[in-house]
Amino acid sequence: MKNILSFKSKILLAILSILGVSACESDVTEEYGCPQTTFKVHGTVTDQRHNPIQGIAVHRGWNNDTTDSDGKYQLQFDVVMATEAPDSLEFTDTDTLRENAYCDTIIPLSFNGIQPVGADGHWNQGTYILQRDLQLRQK
Repeated sequence: MKNILSFKSKILLAILSILGVSACESDVTEEYGCPQTTFKVHGTVTDQRHNPIQGIAVHRGWNNDTTDSDGKYQLQFDVVMATEAPDSLEFTDTDTLRENAYCDTIIPLSFNGIQPVGADGHWNQGTYILQRDLQLRQK
């Protein structure tokens, strides 16, 4: 009895394996699931004299970037619901060796009225792009 059960189990496993592999090789486009959309925020961080500031951490949730030598940053958010679009960014001076530190700043974001690039009228197609430049104050 044990050998018969073992043999049946092996046959069933082989059939399911074949079906599972063949199902993965379909050319059918996915019709269901969670649609996503992309939001990009970029800009330049400067001081009060309009000089770019390098090394400022820019973050929102798990997404983060650090300004380059030109003070530029760019973040991308891939979200499932349009209501999950980022609503703010936080800027933090993490350079502890800088003579004149800058104040941490949170700025609001709004994608209202922005049309997605590369979309055909659906909220979940294309990319919403927003430029937000910021001038930081020294502490």
